[in-house]
Amino acid sequence: MVAASAPLTAPNSSEKSRHPTNYAPTDRRDRIQDIETITLTIVDFHYQILPYHHPDTLMQALFSLPAFTAQMLCHGQLTLADGHDAFWERSMVQRLIERTEVIAEPAQDPSQNYCAEQPDIITVTLKDKTEITASAAYPIGAPQNPMGQDAVAEKFMALTGHDREGFDRLMTWPEQDDVADFFRSGLQ
Repeated sequence: MVAASAPLTAPNSSEKSRHPTNYAPTDRRDRIQDIETITLTIVDFHYQILPYHHPDTLMQALFSLPAFTAQMLCHGQLTLADGHDAFWERSMVQRLIERTEVIAEPAQDPSQNYCAEQPDIITVTLKDKTEITASAAYPIGAPQNPMGQDAVAEKFMALTGHDREGFDRLMTWPEQDDVADFFRSGLQ
């Protein structure tokens, strides 16, 4: 087993999902054609909310661990544009979905959403039998690994199409006299 040669690459801030395996050895994108298998090991109750192995629609794709992982390995991000372009139908993403196995393990501590002793693991096996493994106990956005304000702003901008000024305005909502009116007015 060979560990990822670079630090785990966090998901591009424009990806819409908080799938725990959004950490992937994306430093190897030049070897996508060489991927033989992908094995994802995840806690069973996380996998229960990601039930679609072979998605047919955008809503299924957003709850498909294999589709999300394939997209991240191929492109390093998942954006709104990818969703509109049916990323799960792209030939390379479909190829990787077919080569993905998900192992859902019982939680060692069901009282914890994430557990340091039971990280999510991705193992990519190449045709030459090289294994590249990465793991993360706490995904970005978990209380133990919070996103910084700039990363939240980048994600907001990518998801909504608003600029940084719109994000900064949104962050003033606690100071508003009438929060309902504030949200009804939008971010203009």
